[in-house]
Amino acid sequence: MCTIRVAYFGSEMSDAGGAERVNFQVLTQLDRSRFEPCAILLKRPGEIGHALIRHGVPVKVIGLRKQSELLKIFRKVYSV
Repeated sequence: MCTIRVAYFGSEMSDAGGAERVNFQVLTQLDRSRFEPCAILLKRPGEIGHALIRHGVPVKVIGLRKQSELLKIFRKVYSV
């Protein structure tokens, strides 16, 4: 059986938000034999993003500084 790719897409994974904590739980507790989780972040990984990495979840940081860099986002997302 092939795995299903699951991506979280957000600006960053700071430790301040409840949504980030919920997404952390989802991404780290998925059955890895069925799902392939990753996180795609626009700005920086933050504390929770670094915790995802420690739990073996790939984190791709796009490094967006200006809104005009959106084309860069689409290229990165497409490469996942």
